[in-house]
Amino acid sequence: MPNITVNVAPELLRQAKVYASQNSTTLSDIVRRNLVALTRTNRSTIERYADGSMSSAEGQRELGLDSKEQFFAKVCGSGQSLYHLDRAKADQLATEALILIGAR
Repeated sequence: MPNITVNVAPELLRQAKVYASQNSTTLSDIVRRNLVALTRTNRSTIERYADGSMSSAEGQRELGLDSKEQFFAKVCGSGQSLYHLDRAKADQLATEALILIGAR
């Protein structure tokens, strides 16, 4: 993989290193995840999850999210139907996501 150079303020670099250490990751992984998230459309990921062609774990990774709850909040917030889930399970996930984001 090619290397890149990024200029950041010293304090931001310090904070990023602390975050990486606390989350058992590297600065490279953080940058890579965020670049992936920025260059892929959230809608595409959510649509692929909704039609059952992607797992929630894959969607979470693809969007660079830290938790399943964040992923489901994005899915539910998109208004996308969860075709591969029965109605009761989809409603339960939507309710949990709304609670987690403080909308309920």
